[in-house]
Amino acid sequence: MPPRKVRAGAVSDNQSSSEDEAARPSPVLMSGDQLTSFLAAFAKTQAEVNRQLVESLMTSYARGSSGAPPEVSDAAIASSPTPTSLTSKSGNMAKCTSRFDGQSRDPEVIEAFIDSVEIFKECASISDDLALRGLPMLLHGEAAVWWRGVRTEVSSWPEAVKRLRCMYGIPRPAYKIFRNIFAVEQNEELADSFIIKIRAMMSTLPYVLPEQVKCGVQY
Repeated sequence: MPPRKVRAGAVSDNQSSSEDEAARPSPVLMSGDQLTSFLAAFAKTQAEVNRQLVESLMTSYARGSSGAPPEVSDAAIASSPTPTSLTSKSGNMAKCTSRFDGQSRDPEVIEAFIDSVEIFKECASISDDLALRGLPMLLHGEAAVWWRGVRTEVSSWPEAVKRLRCMYGIPRPAYKIFRNIFAVEQNEELADSFIIKIRAMMSTLPYVLPEQVKCGVQY
């Protein structure tokens, strides 16, 4: 009986399928003990990596808390408050309603102006430096022109008050100031307001009274 003829396509198909099966990797078979050993080794390696990471974080934290200066970005520096911005947030003379134009030569007018400014300065917790810088906002007309001419010679708030009195008022002798102080009665006025008023009058004295004397005069 003659042999059967096989088609070339069938031969190539069988050959390609045999090559695919030869190229396909054979599955790795592991026993139960081998799988347990593999999992234990993997867990040990992972634990070592975690330990090294924790040690690295702790070392970085220790270096940061040992006094080394932390890194500050440019944005943080730009947004940090400057001394000028901090000063601008404190009390200033902008809300003071007292004004003086220098037109009146009555000593009581300048004294009333100074008393009002001193009381506002104390209640608003304004420093002497800020009060001196804000004084031009309270002076108008002739007084503003006068201040522009002398401001370079004035370096403190008490000196500015003294200049105002010398220019627009007549310094009163101490005995007249004490006469006015002892003539004031509290009546129904609040104690705090009365004390502030008396202290403002004491500030017009040509010398500074000791605190014990001020307490004795007030009470």
